[in-house]
Amino acid sequence: RTAAGVMAIRLLGDDQVISLDVVQDEYDLLVIHERGWGKRVRLTEYSAKGRYTQGNWTTDHRRLEEVGPIVAARVVGPDDQITVITSMGIVLRTDVGGISQMGRSTRGVRVVNLQKGDTVAALAVMTADDLNRGVDGGSQDPENEHPGSAVVLGAHPVLEAAAEYDDEALGDVDDDADTDAE
Repeated sequence: RTAAGVMAIRLLGDDQVISLDVVQDEYDLLVIHERGWGKRVRLTEYSAKGRYTQGNWTTDHRRLEEVGPIVAARVVGPDDQITVITSMGIVLRTDVGGISQMGRSTRGVRVVNLQKGDTVAALAVMTADDLNRGVDGGSQDPENEHPGSAVVLGAHPVLEAAAEYDDEALGDVDDDADTDAE
């Protein structure tokens, strides 16, 4: 075929499409910025647009210098969980319901407290259905070579940064989950 498709969205300047997802009106759009800010916005706050338009603002664009560019935007339900990975290899897992639901034109709330020089690198969503099936606790499939595994897009820079990072600079970061259970 020689068809090239159609333009979906008109981008300006250095804008990039970073994510796309299926809209479910009863769900929210979770937006996470590079400097750890994030929020949930009801999907019903976004009006449908035609092809090759500029779409809707999803953050206060005048504060992008403060919050950083958007790293991830995913459709989430209130019972889902997210795992955020930073460029220095810190991992935070939290319930989506604990992240404030806000309007489109706000900067959001601090989702991840970052150390100096650290940034949010990637985000993975575990849906309530995944959690109910035991995806986070391991696979029930004996043929699965990697039980409990998930694909995290954008994690390669995290692995490179972790290989070069000085462990002493992490201070009191929890690197041994077993000590918490005692």
